Amino acid sequence: KEKNRLIKSSTCRPSDTGLIVRAFMYTHDAFLELGEATKAQECLELAYRFGRTLSRVQLKNGNFPARFRFPDLKAEGHLQGTVNPWVIQLWETANRLESHDPKKAAELKKICSRYAVYLTTKEPSVLSICNAGADEGGCNYYTPFSYVCLCWLIRYLDTGKEVYAENAKQTYKMAFLTSQLYIDQPQNSHWVTGNPAGFSTWYEEPELINQGGFGKMEGLFLKKYLDYDLGQDLSAIIFADTLAGRLLPDGGITGLRIDVPGYQAHIQDHGETLNYLHLGVYANYYLSGGF
Repeated sequence: KEKNRLIKSSTCRPSDTGLIVRAFMYTHDAFLELGEATKAQECLELAYRFGRTLSRVQLKNGNFPARFRFPDLKAEGHLQGTVNPWVIQLWETANRLESHDPKKAAELKKICSRYAVYLTTKEPSVLSICNAGADEGGCNYYTPFSYVCLCWLIRYLDTGKEVYAENAKQTYKMAFLTSQLYIDQPQNSHWVTGNPAGFSTWYEEPELINQGGFGKMEGLFLKKYLDYDLGQDLSAIIFADTLAGRLLPDGGITGLRIDVPGYQAHIQDHGETLNYLHLGVYANYYLSGGF
């Protein structure tokens, strides 16, 4: 938690690798729009090369270690599970590869499918899902952000079984309905983790529901693939709330905002990188007409 100090690390999270894949994938799309086909292909190849690393990290049961070392890619410690909705974006990278290199596409999709099966069968009920965070020790519908709904989605895309599509919708809806939300602040409902409440403790604030941190990208993908309106509606609220309530005077995005009965806090001296990552995805979604 030391500020203004570069911390070197010899470990990485699988989800961090997934974020790099996502960045290259969207850069690929941008170059295509600009007519730079060669540069676009280079980005797609880099996305694949980072993505296939996960096949060496993935455990035999389909799960992932919470962290792995590099350069040997061995598990660091005993904790398992990943965070962030990176799996669907690895799948989408595979979709972009399919037309000219189906073998590479199949390699990436196999990683996604194995993980999706693990997360949706460890507790064989849509009402009881394993924690997808850095420790698989608990069950929690909104940890992290019910991205297990995307694992149901991947199973649907992989098999065509309609029951998996329905499970994806119901998982998402349960995450929303069981969150500790304020009825007048639906934008908060997808950031409650239960222990603690989002970014608040990172900024030495009380463990209160707040608007900081990640948004709800899962809903965008459910809208895209399943035409599920609730997904886009809730994501639109969060996107609008970010633009309306968390922009700083210099154009940055605040890392945290708490607005509850009896207590308010608004970090205004700096932005938060994680917010920028997700805001970029939202903007890409809406400006491109749904990816």
